[in-house]
Amino acid sequence: MSSARLNSLGQQLLTYIRSNRTALVDYGARYRAGRRISTSLADSAVNSMVAKRMVKSQQMRWSTSGAHLMPQVRAAMVNGNLRQLLRHKPDLPTLPLHPIFQPTLPLLRAA
Repeated sequence: MSSARLNSLGQQLLTYIRSNRTALVDYGARYRAGRRISTSLADSAVNSMVAKRMVKSQQMRWSTSGAHLMPQVRAAMVNGNLRQLLRHKPDLPTLPLHPIFQPTLPLLRAA
C-alpha cells in the first residue's frame, strides 16, 4: 500500500472518530468495569427477527422501511423510552370525510 493511500485512509479514520466521538464506546472502560462489551446477542436477535419477516414465503412480509423501523422500536423499548415516544401526537391531516367515516378517538391513538 502506498504512503499516499495510507495517509488518505488515516485521515478518513480521524475524521470519522472526530465526527462520532460522542457515540463511540470505550470498550476498555467497559471491560475493566466488568460490563458486557459485545453486541452480538442484540445483533443476532434483530437479524433473526427481521429475517423471519423478510423472506418471500411469509404471507405478511415487511417492507424495507418497516424492517428498518423495527430495530428502532426494539431499541426504544430496551432504553425505556418507547412509552414516551408513543405519546407524541403527530399532526394528522384532517380528511374531508363524511362524519360516519371519521375515526373515533381510540383508533386515532392506535394509529
